[in-house]
Amino acid sequence: MLSERSRSQPPLRRLSDDLYALNERNDFGMSIIFFHGPCNDGEDIANMYFRDWVSICQNASGDEVLWPMAWLAEDLPGAQIFFASYDLSLKVASRNWREDCYLIGENLLASIFLHAQEYEMWSKPVILVGHSLGGIVIKELLLKAHHSLRAGSSVFNGRVKQFLDNIILIYYYSTPHYGMRLRVEGDSNGPLSPVCGNARTNNAYLSGLQKEFRQLSSLYRNWRKATIGESLMIKWDLMGIYDALVPEASWRGDDCDSSMIADADHFSVCKPTSKTCNIYTDLLSQIEACKYDLKIADHVRDAVARLIFFREVSLNKLPSLDPASLVDLKERLKNGPVEFKTQLFDSPGFLQDLVRLLSEEGRHKAWDADGRIRATTAYIIYYLAREKKLRAQIGLYPEALERLLKLLHMKVGEVLKAALYALHVLARDGPSAAAICRREGALDQLVFLMDSQEDADVRVKAATTLAFATDKLRGNMNSFLDRERACIVLVRMLEEKQIPNLQYSAAHALANVPEYYSELAKQPQALLTLAILLLGNRSGESGESGEQNDGEMVQRLKVATIFEGITADGANALQIATCPGVLENMLRVLEVTEDNPVQLQLSVVRSLHDIANVHSNLEERENLSMSIKTVTDLICLIRERDDRDVRYYASSVCAALLRNEKVIEEIRGNKENLDTLIAGLDSCLDVPNLEQRTTDHLLFCKHTLSPSS
Repeated sequence: MLSERSRSQPPLRRLSDDLYALNERNDFGMSIIFFHGPCNDGEDIANMYFRDWVSICQNASGDEVLWPMAWLAEDLPGAQIFFASYDLSLKVASRNWREDCYLIGENLLASIFLHAQEYEMWSKPVILVGHSLGGIVIKELLLKAHHSLRAGSSVFNGRVKQFLDNIILIYYYSTPHYGMRLRVEGDSNGPLSPVCGNARTNNAYLSGLQKEFRQLSSLYRNWRKATIGESLMIKWDLMGIYDALVPEASWRGDDCDSSMIADADHFSVCKPTSKTCNIYTDLLSQIEACKYDLKIADHVRDAVARLIFFREVSLNKLPSLDPASLVDLKERLKNGPVEFKTQLFDSPGFLQDLVRLLSEEGRHKAWDADGRIRATTAYIIYYLAREKKLRAQIGLYPEALERLLKLLHMKVGEVLKAALYALHVLARDGPSAAAICRREGALDQLVFLMDSQEDADVRVKAATTLAFATDKLRGNMNSFLDRERACIVLVRMLEEKQIPNLQYSAAHALANVPEYYSELAKQPQALLTLAILLLGNRSGESGESGEQNDGEMVQRLKVATIFEGITADGANALQIATCPGVLENMLRVLEVTEDNPVQLQLSVVRSLHDIANVHSNLEERENLSMSIKTVTDLICLIRERDDRDVRYYASSVCAALLRNEKVIEEIRGNKENLDTLIAGLDSCLDVPNLEQRTTDHLLFCKHTLSPSS
């Protein structure tokens, strides 16, 4: 047990008023700095730097232990450990020289780079651990360091940059990112200190600080942030402050990569009772995870560097080199965390070196004969490009796209597939899509692969790349060398019923070629297939992932765009209306279900608006039994969808239908249906905030169906 003497004179080396060192190591692998929470008013701040970190063990004697010294130093033998010290009093009594968090951060910055020079804590990975308001101090420290670096105002700028670059983990013990609840009664013992006042919930200071820190974190993407929070209110009779609690929404913050909750109050949340307590094990596991990521990143960079080295120095040696390290990189990136991918991507020259491995230009004739290196490299680019931020950066590097597109002409199947995997993701980004369209023959090669390959996966990826790339055509059909052939192939792909993703991607690409809509309107089988695709996969047995389902919805919207474009021409609208099965499937989209989002329904109801206004097609239809259900679905759409355009077009279609005597005759022939429709129209007229144009259509419909009319 720590005696009173040992507690007042801990075995630590004092570096300054703000910083204490636990151990001295010449061979350290990382630095860990602990930042304590608030002080009791009147408490000797000389003890604060270790008071927060003393735990009472769960054993017979109830020993007290300074756990960073007793446990962490043992489990992380390569770490040097420091404790920050500062005045964070919650109440202001006789002393009026209390500092706020900003000044504390400023003083600590000086201590780290002036008084602790011999420890060079900035030169290796850095971990910052803060309890309560100590986490706020960490933010102020890092913001101050960054501002100092930008202003060039410190003689230690080189060290400051190293320090910021080397931070790998910020760990919060119940830090009130958005404030804490403090029940304060009376002010007989003096007002709240600035620190305490700023700690209250709904505080502009903390909200502003969090916003600024979030922006800073985006610049240092290797910073991992984890938090553990309290679940218990503490009864804390401290000079007018009785209850304290950091709400879960506050301690979780909004930018932490990991979070968990502890069965503890605000002051015990940083005091693990044993080495198996989650308060301790989570911190340790987060540190170990960061160490592992660093190790792998170093290993990967070395492996890629070796490949680049052999390529540049002795090309004839590369074919005999086992590219296992490159394959290992691919596997680690496959399901690796975004932090790892970002850190690797940000390594100087990494992307450029990687892209060079895609080309055999200037190499020994036997280089990569089996295509393994190029295929693996393309897959690496694919796994990186799945992260949206990295995808955009890759798209800004023209040589990457250029070399991937060249691989589409290779006869080595795995190289071709890997290149398509990378391209079908990159094509989702505007600059990449535009670059693919600009490359002469690229779109035609994608059409060729979609039509000629036996591998269904290759065909789908070629079609998907084509679909997203042509989103950026903007009417520039010169991007196709043979537009007519491309459209013929795309229409043929619509009939690949065993490969739904190929059908959808072909439809998506066709939607981007409006010049072909009139020709498409003359092909009944293609129109029927498109109408079926409009409904989506309703079997529930596709096994598609959420991302794929989102992609299917995008493509259903593209199919709706085709119909909207076709029906804009009256003659084509008639073709749609008289094509067996097409109109029936379009009308099914009117059903108000989760499968039919409002954007899809709006596009379809616009097409129906064009069709319904072609009076001749309604007179020529032999089967009008669906008219009642159509009007019923449109009424439901008006009532349930809070979208003024959907309501307007739906009401317009109703009005157009009811201008046809055959439809009116059918509806009036069944009194029950007639009463149901009139009641439905009345319910629509009761919908708040209806536009006048919609109201006019509904009143026309009601008047037309009324027996007295």
